Amino acid sequence: MKSSGGAGSVSTASLVASTSAVGDAIVTVVEKRPSSSAKAGLRKCLRKATAEQPADAFGSTGVVRAHESGRQVSCLGKDLCQTSLFFTSYFFSSITFVYLQGLHFVSAPINRVHDAGRLVRSQHEKILALLVANKELKASIGQELAAAAEQRAKGLEVKIERMRTELESLRTELKAEGPKTVAAYKASLGFESGLEKNGRVSYEFGYRVTFEQLRGKHLDIMIELDPFVECPEYANIEMHLDQLFDDGTPTEK
Repeated sequence: MKSSGGAGSVSTASLVASTSAVGDAIVTVVEKRPSSSAKAGLRKCLRKATAEQPADAFGSTGVVRAHESGRQVSCLGKDLCQTSLFFTSYFFSSITFVYLQGLHFVSAPINRVHDAGRLVRSQHEKILALLVANKELKASIGQELAAAAEQRAKGLEVKIERMRTELESLRTELKAEGPKTVAAYKASLGFESGLEKNGRVSYEFGYRVTFEQLRGKHLDIMIELDPFVECPEYANIEMHLDQLFDDGTPTEK
C-alpha cells in the first residue's frame, strides 16, 4: 500500500509539476504576446476581486476570498483559452498565407510556361498557314506565268510563220522581176552617168599615180598643166547634169 501510495504521490507530483510547467509556459507566452481581449478580461476579473470582498456572519472573509480566487482562476482559464485560440488561428492563418504565397510563386512560372506554350503553338499554326498560302500563291503564279509564256510563244510562232510567207513571196517576186529591174536600171541615164563618173575617177587616179612616179624618177621635168585642175575661166559655163559625153572636135561658131 505504501508503495502504491508513494507511486501515486510521485505521479501526482509529476503531473502537478508538468501542469505547472505548462501553465508557466502558457503564462509566459501570454505575457510575451497577449491579445487585447485577454488583457481586458484579466483586468475586469482583478477589479471585481479587489472591489467586491463581502464578509460572512462572523466577519471573516476567507470563504469569500476562496470563491473569488476560484472565479479569478476560471476567468484566467477563459482568457488562456481565448489566447490559445488566438495564437492557433494566427498560426494557421500565417501557415495558410505562406502556403498561398508558395502556391503563387510556384503557379506563376507554371502559368508563364503555359502561356509561352500557347503562344508558341499559335505562332506555329500561323507559320503553317502562311506556308500553305505561300505554296498556293506560288502555284497560282506559276500557272499564270506558264500560261502567259505559252501564249507568247504561240504569238511568236504565228509571227514567224507570217514572216516566212512574206519572205518566200519576196523571193518569188525577185526572181520574176529581178532581170527586168536590172535591165531597166542599166538603160537609165543614171547608170550611164555613174559609169562615166567611175571611169573618170579611175582615170584620174591612174594619172596621178603615173605623174608621181614620173616626178620621182625625173626630178628636173616640168609639166605645164594639170588636166584635172579646175580652171577659173571655165567655172561659169553652164552644163546639164545629164549631158552626154562627146569626145569629138568642137565646132567653131
